[in-house]
Amino acid sequence: MRRALLLIAVLAIAQPNVSQRARDLHRDALVFDAHVHMVNRQFYQGGSIGQRYANGHVDLPRMKEGGLDALFFSIFVSEEYYPGRHETRHAFRLMDAALRQIEQNRDSIEIALKAADIERINRQGKIAALLDLLCPPQTWRTHRTRPRRHPGSQPPGHDHQRRSRFHRNHRAGD
Repeated sequence: MRRALLLIAVLAIAQPNVSQRARDLHRDALVFDAHVHMVNRQFYQGGSIGQRYANGHVDLPRMKEGGLDALFFSIFVSEEYYPGRHETRHAFRLMDAALRQIEQNRDSIEIALKAADIERINRQGKIAALLDLLCPPQTWRTHRTRPRRHPGSQPPGHDHQRRSRFHRNHRAGD
């Protein structure tokens, strides 16, 4: 009897009672997560964003189940790279890893460069990803006050060739 009550209690907690109105609102809305750290795990530990992690919080299977339509796929460079002025180089490594993960899971997720891309990608049943670079303010302050620039210390937007190559390779409809 105790086990049966415990099972019922666990199921009640695991299956929250959501009204039909709330379900309809969620289904009809554009559900956009504006801050998702996803690629760091794959960069450091391997694996794919397309596989469910037993000890993770976010992956493509959970996003699909939750009805996520779009996200800022955040590129975050940890502070260990700042003293050596390697944050830009590492940001590009993480960006490359993010693009590889998105390409490997292109049946579920795709890069969006503008609002129309988000709508097109969603109509295809995929999640729209916008790359988002996160850096603490002290990182950029050092760029403004430093009299001369050192290799690897340019702001991420400075690498015009890499940015142009990204946009060329990720144009809508290509």
